[in-house]
Amino acid sequence: MDILFYYQVGVLKNGTRSLELSKQNKLGLALFCKKEGLLVTKEEFVQECWESKGVIVSDNTVRQTLFRLRSALADIGAPEDTLITQGRNGYVLKPGVIKVIDSDNVYEAAININAEPHHVSVKPSATADEATTAPEKSQRWPVSGQYALLALAVMLLFCGGVFLRYLFFTHEISFTHYKDEGGRAFFLL
Repeated sequence: MDILFYYQVGVLKNGTRSLELSKQNKLGLALFCKKEGLLVTKEEFVQECWESKGVIVSDNTVRQTLFRLRSALADIGAPEDTLITQGRNGYVLKPGVIKVIDSDNVYEAAININAEPHHVSVKPSATADEATTAPEKSQRWPVSGQYALLALAVMLLFCGGVFLRYLFFTHEISFTHYKDEGGRAFFLL
């Protein structure tokens, strides 16, 4: 029984069953497959999944990620002893269970083999180039652009509020000289 791990797309496949892995599970499983049959320390696992990207995580996060990885392997039909914990030393992936495939083209071909046949109709007026090009995905602003736009909107609202406050709450005061009556000073407007 070979379980295929399509690294580029992060998918495990066993027969007709397939399962997409999270980013950390994908990186962790890639490390285990690279060191198949060898001990992978907790520090190596953390370095590969998080610290190489500048993220610091707790022991609980590491345990949770390993739990999810083991659950994914069980869901796909891997034997229970595929990923073994070696006391406080680290973890070992059982050799020969998972086969890593590094190309996403192979995954797409495997999907097309198992998929139902489908027919594509092409308009007679379309050229070969027009028929083979896929429609463009809708363009979205990157998250940093959205934050910049939000900051600009807040800044404009703030400046508009300051300007309106200046217009409505500041007045020029005009008065004549004061009048002194009985030791009291009166300012006349």
